[in-house]
Amino acid sequence: MARTIPPLSKALSERSRDYLTLWQKAQQSAQQQGSDGDLEYLQETQACLLELLATQVVHDVYDETLLNLLGTLDKTQRIFQKKILRGLSAKEEIKDAGLLGVLASLQQDTLASVRSLADQLMAKHSSAAKDLSWQSFLSQPQILQSGQFINDLQQAASTQAHQAQVLPTLIQQQDSDTLLNIARDNNAKESLRVGAIEGLACILTDSASQALSDLHKNTQDTDLAKQAYRALRRQQRQVIKQQAVNQTAGA
Repeated sequence: MARTIPPLSKALSERSRDYLTLWQKAQQSAQQQGSDGDLEYLQETQACLLELLATQVVHDVYDETLLNLLGTLDKTQRIFQKKILRGLSAKEEIKDAGLLGVLASLQQDTLASVRSLADQLMAKHSSAAKDLSWQSFLSQPQILQSGQFINDLQQAASTQAHQAQVLPTLIQQQDSDTLLNIARDNNAKESLRVGAIEGLACILTDSASQALSDLHKNTQDTDLAKQAYRALRRQQRQVIKQQAVNQTAGA
């Protein structure tokens, strides 16, 4: 039995296809003649097509026109590609196999901005991407900082082989508990334990203050205890400064 296409999906697909044809003709005319009227018409058809593509994303209408523009290598069509990507970034769920296939190909795109958006979308929506090791995303901290990898990072932080790799992300995530565990680890390298302490000093929260205070009072290593105390004092001064800034801004 042939799949029935909902009226709205069919209408959107037809309009987008028609406006893409109009835009292509308007672009050709503007390039050949370049009159004010030609340029104005080009801008009008482009604006309409952009809105149609955005509406398609909202309603999950991933037809041939949209997928072709999403995967384009034509620099004149990049504006449509980026519009689609921005719309997809707001989606809570993407299951369309064809769409995910195009996004996977964009992970090798020549433009860094396109690659980055594709990577983020694949990490969020692709079951294959979710099976990847957190190490695959070390060069993309914005992905590692998403909730998807919290458990993996905490597990990696429990092994000395990976603690140094995950330390910057743990600090960005303000994961005071895991940083405290690293700082407490008597078997960890001293430089790594100091790095965890310094990371706690950058986190302006009560839990980070408590962690530093605990390290200062209970760490048997005298040097690390002093390091924790100095970090705590710096952190407290930063908290006071931040509070003053907030009060000034709210006045």
